[in-house]
Amino acid sequence: MPLIDLQINPRSASAIVLLIAAAGISAAATPPAPALIAPQNGASVQAPLAISWSSVSDPSGIVAYNWEVSALSSFSSIAVQNSTNGQTQGTVSGLANGKYFWRVQAVNGGLTQGAWSAANSFTIAGAAAGSLPAPVMNPPKGYSTFHPLETMTFTWGAVPGAASYLFQFSTDPSFPLATRGQFDNLPTPTMSFGTPDQGNYFARAFAVSSTGVLSQPSNIITYSVFYSNPITAPPSPINPLSGTLTLPVTLKWTDIANPQPSGYEVEIAKDSGFANIEEDDPQLNEPTRTVLSLTPGTKFWRARSTVGDASPTTGAVTAWSTSG
Repeated sequence: MPLIDLQINPRSASAIVLLIAAAGISAAATPPAPALIAPQNGASVQAPLAISWSSVSDPSGIVAYNWEVSALSSFSSIAVQNSTNGQTQGTVSGLANGKYFWRVQAVNGGLTQGAWSAANSFTIAGAAAGSLPAPVMNPPKGYSTFHPLETMTFTWGAVPGAASYLFQFSTDPSFPLATRGQFDNLPTPTMSFGTPDQGNYFARAFAVSSTGVLSQPSNIITYSVFYSNPITAPPSPINPLSGTLTLPVTLKWTDIANPQPSGYEVEIAKDSGFANIEEDDPQLNEPTRTVLSLTPGTKFWRARSTVGDASPTTGAVTAWSTSG
């Protein structure tokens, strides 16, 4: 190998690059692409399924293999992806019936990702014997037309043998990995959350085994989140509706269709027009309020609830109930 003289004029620094190239020193190569082994291209399989590929070698060693699955041969939208710590097999779960494409790449000791393998296809024809059944999603609590930052509650049927559950939502019914939202490690078959983002949404759930293997997805339900969505009906007074009472007095009203944490507000006034408010109690969690102190006399009371936002600066609030 020729010697390289680095004693050069600083104003000719580009000569270093030329000398190194002339000496035959090249950039580190990327790892080769693995060869896919199973399932065979075009195979009909059941979910979950095992995938495997050939090992490859690299001067710096192979530290991982990345694999991904897509419903598109272009892999422009990824359904599932994962990595192994050098193992040449993996488990694919959480896919609905249909045709998919999969591929693998190696990662060397310098964390350089190699070329992707050629893609193979497989078709999922159903669930494997002994696998967890898919949950059954219920409609959202209350209704399906929500407001930004309104707490929404989703439920699905419990699955025997499930160690936990996973819930996904997306504005795309194919639930692409890059844009979907997800809550995992849910101990019970329910999820409540709010979002500031408007849109028409799709939601589904999975049962998860103790080893982290997902069932096939549940049925998909739809809902929307918009400032302009209708506001639910107000609560109705239950007790007291009239009469002569002594303190303390417990006020009770019906829940709205989708009760909110700290959502209720109660007003007590000295007049039926509620121009002279004696007590205003906001941010109540339950449809009840015990009043300990009021002046003597005839009182009127009513309740309402907030249900998220009606604009970036205003809340979505139900009408006031009739008065008691």
